[in-house]
Amino acid sequence: FDNTLFDTKAFLSQLAREWSACGVPQALFSRTYRRVRREALYSPRRHIFEIGSGAIKKKTALLEKVQRVHDASRRFIFRDVVPSLKRWKRRGYRLILLTYGDRVFQREKLEKSGIAQLFERVIVTRDPYKVAMVKRLANGSNNIVIIDDNFGALRRLHEKVGGLVTIHVERYRPVDSRIS
Repeated sequence: FDNTLFDTKAFLSQLAREWSACGVPQALFSRTYRRVRREALYSPRRHIFEIGSGAIKKKTALLEKVQRVHDASRRFIFRDVVPSLKRWKRRGYRLILLTYGDRVFQREKLEKSGIAQLFERVIVTRDPYKVAMVKRLANGSNNIVIIDDNFGALRRLHEKVGGLVTIHVERYRPVDSRIS
């Protein structure tokens, strides 16, 4: 979901702007965001705790800002996503969204983004490589296509689960169109 279907950078940038209105400097937001991501799955509550006592005192206001950004999640879906998903559904593909992250935070973004209903099933996992879940979903099928922004996860899936087609998506880098 993140960085593949959903413009996570724009979402976080908006959240940083919202929190700055509550007195959280953007540099502090970025530094503590990185620390939270290194140590655990990201959630705004963990982020507030990581910022410290000043943010904890403003927790209610900061969580209201999170809700406000969540409510606007639809605008963070990349433009090509909904048309592509609808086209694949019309062609008869089963669409399953398998995403890594904090269950509460991810589900909120997914529901508010408006794309959850385009999938037959939505699964939020705590496994960044998603191997066990992909094995379970594949169940011996050779008709599985995995689209992800995490090249390491795709490589690991390819090694651990046979017969997958993987597509690596990088939304924030220019496309290298050179033919080698």
